[in-house]
Amino acid sequence: MTFFDTIGGCKYETQTSAVLNYLFINSNEFRQLFTKHIEHKFPKSRVPSFANGVLGNCEVGRKGVGRIDLLIESDNCFLAIENKIWARFESNQPAKYSSIVEEKSAKKFNGDATCYRLIVIAPSQRNGEIEKHLEKQKKELNDECIVVTWQNIQEEMLRKLEGKASRRVQVVAELLDEFIEQQIGKHADLDFDRSKLLGKGATITNQFQSDFLYNLKSSFSDFNLSRMGFGKGTYAGFYFSHNWFGFHSSPSGTILQLHAKLDRLPEIEIANWKIDDLISKKQRVHFTFLDETAEWPRSRAEWQSQIQPVIDCIKQHTGLEQEAPDEDDPPDDSR
Repeated sequence: MTFFDTIGGCKYETQTSAVLNYLFINSNEFRQLFTKHIEHKFPKSRVPSFANGVLGNCEVGRKGVGRIDLLIESDNCFLAIENKIWARFESNQPAKYSSIVEEKSAKKFNGDATCYRLIVIAPSQRNGEIEKHLEKQKKELNDECIVVTWQNIQEEMLRKLEGKASRRVQVVAELLDEFIEQQIGKHADLDFDRSKLLGKGATITNQFQSDFLYNLKSSFSDFNLSRMGFGKGTYAGFYFSHNWFGFHSSPSGTILQLHAKLDRLPEIEIANWKIDDLISKKQRVHFTFLDETAEWPRSRAEWQSQIQPVIDCIKQHTGLEQEAPDEDDPPDDSR
């Protein structure tokens, strides 16, 4: 199987799943490094063994359940991998995939439906979020889920293939390492196409918007960001305290807004943001990003400089100690 056979037609996260599949199939060294990282999560008799080869397939699913991003079949177990970079989790991922691998396990291992593990791969920046997400599925998961960070894969697998694997595998590993660094590294750019985020041509809840928002979570380190909220093509964003940040539909198209509950209307101007009047009953203020500004931010640092004045304004008027809202109401309609 060639590299291009493996990744043909794939994009973004599905592309990284396909590249991982290529490495599992074509590199014994990669399989050994991956197994070494997760083996402490298995009984000795269940540690994945690849003595007789390996099978790997992407997008393995069943109607009504969904699709596993990557399913690896070893001699003695299945590894069902849910691959995330910045895309949101569905409420029952990865637990909903258990039925698929249980069926495959029972078929291969003489009725034993327990020869598998669910694995989540995601950036370490999302560890807290993932811990809370998996806690909600504790009964369904029965502790069979393993979390591996993309940083683990970079440092403990991809970069250790140098000089040990075939040249072709090393090149693929280097390309994947570079791509992941661009997405999650400290200096990763947010070079998103503005037309896919904002304006009349941008639909709410597209993949670019979700990725963009997750990339900006670090800008709100002073607050406890809760789950993302979505509203049938009308809004997509994060709730934090009594506030909300994300994309919102408006007569002029999709806009980027921060909705805050403030005691009074700020008597200041913030560059590149329009501040709407205080909404009387709910005491909401809308900070709308003026995307027609000449300089479109291209990095986390630039976005941080754009967002920080708004956050400082919120802190000044409400303080940081706020109780979480009783319920996750959708953001107020923008005006």
